[in-house]
Amino acid sequence: MFVSARLSVVENKELISDIYDDIYFSKIDGKAESTYVFLDNNNLKPRFSLCENFTIAEIGFGSGLNFVNTMSLWGETKKKFGWLEYYSFELHPFTDSDLKRAAAFFPDFKELYICLLESYADIHEGINRIVFPEKNVILFLLVGDANILIDELGRETIDCWYLDGFAPAKNPELWNDVLLKKVAEKTVNRGTFSTFTASGNVRRALQNSGFAVEKVKGFGRKRDMLRGKLL
Repeated sequence: MFVSARLSVVENKELISDIYDDIYFSKIDGKAESTYVFLDNNNLKPRFSLCENFTIAEIGFGSGLNFVNTMSLWGETKKKFGWLEYYSFELHPFTDSDLKRAAAFFPDFKELYICLLESYADIHEGINRIVFPEKNVILFLLVGDANILIDELGRETIDCWYLDGFAPAKNPELWNDVLLKKVAEKTVNRGTFSTFTASGNVRRALQNSGFAVEKVKGFGRKRDMLRGKLL
């Protein structure tokens, strides 16, 4: 049985993991951070408008913010019959009551969080498949160790990665060389990634795995972040 996340809320601005002593999203503007780091730096709006189907994988489901933000963009830009498959790994998922607390931070996504919460209470360890038929989205929430569950993904199936574990210093298990090599193996040719971190160790591991990596401006006061493309 999995161990749920343990949360603290600081001044109604920061949602903090008590397990990892790190924040889930920026206290400045979590939605804007998610959009900039993951949607914009993977160039998703034009990519969504040009494709029939698209597949995203995420390490660190957390509050579900990146997922609902992506589902919102998909709804705005997808072709009529296209489907988004979204795979997300999480070792310590929120309880449904804590997910409701997180949703309160993002009133713009209220309806999407309601849709997510309708099925979220029944999640279990392993692979959870949640279909949003009106949104043409399928969420595969993989509850457990990403180092193991990543093997459930096929080779060269992922168009885009959100590397959104906690900071490498706080949670090094999600940033090891073996896992990042598997990330590359699961990525389609010219597939992309982005991440909030600018860690030199992470950058070198991704480069050694086959990604062309560039350091770009981070969100808000954060100086740098990484993004890249599989060559």
